[in-house]
Amino acid sequence: MTASDRGFSLIETLVALSVTAMLSLAGTQLMLQTMRAGDAVEAKTEAVRALQITHSLLKDDISHAVIEPARVSQEGDLFPKRTFEFAQGQSGDELMSFIRSGWTVPFETPDRSDLQYVTYTLADGVLMRNVALRPDPIRETPSVSRILLTGIDELSVRYRIDEDWIETVTPVSALAVEALEVTFSFTNETELVQTFKLARRAL
Repeated sequence: MTASDRGFSLIETLVALSVTAMLSLAGTQLMLQTMRAGDAVEAKTEAVRALQITHSLLKDDISHAVIEPARVSQEGDLFPKRTFEFAQGQSGDELMSFIRSGWTVPFETPDRSDLQYVTYTLADGVLMRNVALRPDPIRETPSVSRILLTGIDELSVRYRIDEDWIETVTPVSALAVEALEVTFSFTNETELVQTFKLARRAL
């Protein structure tokens, strides 16, 4: 009987099976590592995209912010000028609210104002933007909310008035704010600082 007629011995078969198992294990580990790397890249890409969208919306909203003039109600009550209303960014706060212009009015509603009431809030690490489709919203006013960022530990705002940066403003001094500096502190211990210039247009 020749060697080719005898086939593989038990030891040869066991060695072949061991090599096959090791190659399969290595291939599986490589595939898992590739999948984890892909998930990490996708998560990073989505985080960068969310930051870009947030920056664009903040920049557009703030650049279109307007000052509402003082007015008198039918009952004779005086409503002072309104501009930005600010709060420091602890969880649960309404960070800022203001009236903005520049909304494109649909053709079928030519009598609708191009003004909106914009509010940014921070709750449980989530930054949200809410837009009411009229400058003096009531409960029935249509509005649109959008989650912008998650994983925020703290969000703080500084204000520039006459070239000086300050941390708090009053309703009166808010009329003189020239720019905002927004600092995002995330739960992963990263920090991002962005600056936005106010146009401060009057209605």
